[in-house]
Order: sequence, then structure tokens, then C-alpha cells
Amino acid sequence: MRLGVLIVRIDKFNFEKRQGQEQSNENQPDSTIRFSKPEIPEYDLKTDEILITATTQIDYEQPKFVTSAEVTGIFSVDKKYGNVVGSKDNSNLELVKELTNKIFPILAAKFRVYTGLFSSEVNSFSVIPEMKTELSNLQKVDKK
Repeated sequence: MRLGVLIVRIDKFNFEKRQGQEQSNENQPDSTIRFSKPEIPEYDLKTDEILITATTQIDYEQPKFVTSAEVTGIFSVDKKYGNVVGSKDNSNLELVKELTNKIFPILAAKFRVYTGLFSSEVNSFSVIPEMKTELSNLQKVDKK
């Protein structure tokens, strides 16, 4: 799978200090990912490529802080993934898994860097969350 990264940006970022309160999710980052087609009028693509936008919301807790972010990226991918974006058909879940496995780590890396930087404000060391893609419960969610 060819994957080109045009941009990865933080759209929203929240960091809150805590006073050693209980954690609700055992340090496990929680996230979702959405795919769509960007509106970029003039971009030079190969004939077998399309552009997609991927947006993820990631939340992470520690005893001393809570952080969350919305991270968006624009990527060029093989045209075969074009049917996945915006489709209401659940038969493409394998392609969605493949796309998510390639794109999520790129989006998560941006979140990890920001979290590490801000975590040093409440710790004497940086806390960089470990993140992995868990797709066993993957399902298509239609926006209404």
C-alpha cells in the first residue's frame, strides 16, 4: 500500500492538570477514526491515487493529567480505498482495517509528541503514551 502524507495537524488540544485523582481507563488511550474526502481543488495526483482525510479523537489519562486531541491528516492513497470513504457498505471492513492500521499511527504520533511535551509540566519526566490500533470491534458507524 502506497501512502503519502500531505499534512497532519492538531485541530483541538486539551491538557488539564490533576491532583492525583483516580483514573477511569487504566492509562489506555481511547480513540475513534473517521475518513472523508477532502476538498482540495488542485493537487497533482497519480492516476491511481486519491486524497482522503482522516480525523481521530484521542483521550488519555494519568493521575497527574488528562489530555485529549482531535488530530487530522490528509493522505494520498491507492484508488481502491476510495470506495471505503463515505461508503455505507460493511463489506469493505478489511480495507478499512488496512487503511486504519497505516494511518492511525501517523496521527497518534502527533498526539504523543504534544502529550509528552505538556506532561513535563506536571512531572519531572515526559510521559509519552503507548498507542496501538485495536480493530477487533471495528464497525461502520453512519452519521445522522
